[in-house]
Amino acid sequence: MKLNGIRQFSKFLYALLASVVCAGLSSCHAVWQEEPVCDQGLSIRFIYDYNMEDANAFMSQVDCLTVFVYKENGEYVTTVTETDRAKLKDENWRMNINLPEGRYKVVAYGGMACPESSFDFVGGAPAAGSVFDSRRVRLKPSCLTAPVGTNLHPLFYGFSRTSSSDSEILVAEVEYNDPDYVPVTVYMMKDTNNIRILLQNLNGDPLTGDDFEFSLTGDNTLMDYDNSLMPAGSVTYRPWVKGQEKAGILPDGSEATLAYAELSTGRLVYGNKTTLCVKSVKDGKEVFNIPVINYLLLLKSQEYTWMGNQEFLDRESRWNVIFFLDHNNSWVTTHIVVNDWVVRIENIEL
Repeated sequence: MKLNGIRQFSKFLYALLASVVCAGLSSCHAVWQEEPVCDQGLSIRFIYDYNMEDANAFMSQVDCLTVFVYKENGEYVTTVTETDRAKLKDENWRMNINLPEGRYKVVAYGGMACPESSFDFVGGAPAAGSVFDSRRVRLKPSCLTAPVGTNLHPLFYGFSRTSSSDSEILVAEVEYNDPDYVPVTVYMMKDTNNIRILLQNLNGDPLTGDDFEFSLTGDNTLMDYDNSLMPAGSVTYRPWVKGQEKAGILPDGSEATLAYAELSTGRLVYGNKTTLCVKSVKDGKEVFNIPVINYLLLLKSQEYTWMGNQEFLDRESRWNVIFFLDHNNSWVTTHIVVNDWVVRIENIEL
């Protein structure tokens, strides 16, 4: 009993001293007033190396941050945002969040706090009374206005874990008798994708993007608290830009002129039905209508056989696909290039 009493008294003294010190330092504050806190809590580092280069691209790609802190039991604690690009570009920068004694887990979103964000939180951002698994993110309906599509602002998702390959969220412990920040790493992944489609006629006839109608259809606009897709109904994405590109001189001396279009979409998930359709504007004829995720995975099958399909789709975010057409502007199905790799189409569902 005496030992327990001493411990409780020590805890009281520590809290009292912390309160006094914080009152004297203008740069020190508490974000949650259950106990006075000063220079104690979490020091968070953010890494985005879940890409094909395995290199940390957080500093160059994430332009704003929204961070949610929860108790171990899932109870919401606080939100911290950062929109200062100078800080985010600094590899040595850490987000310090003052917190009282307790066990916490951290979830972060990149791109949500920016004025040009393409996504929002269903029902608003988490607040007092919310719990960990009640969070939902959706694509703003305004981003799906036809006939011109939207170049989606990049969206990133991450949580505290020991490495980029871990799937279990890390719980960080803040102790009352350790007046210092506990280091935590949040590993991010990118949800948004840009798909650049190029069409080339094998006989050398010039093509332009205005000759074709491009569309991408799928159900990927709503994400659950763990970043998994939730059914929300299929939507159709349109190109945010299209036009014409010259690709050099062909063997017969003519210049290759290709049509192109770029479409921006949300997270691509293996097994989710997503189709890419191209039609001729002149006669409405369908040039092709394909399960695009299957075709994007053709690249993985050649160089990245060791990598799971979903990991490959999550690591890659910029896709360049070239389709070759014949003299009737029909797709020659044996000719396709994905991200500069020539792929052979065998036993794939059309």
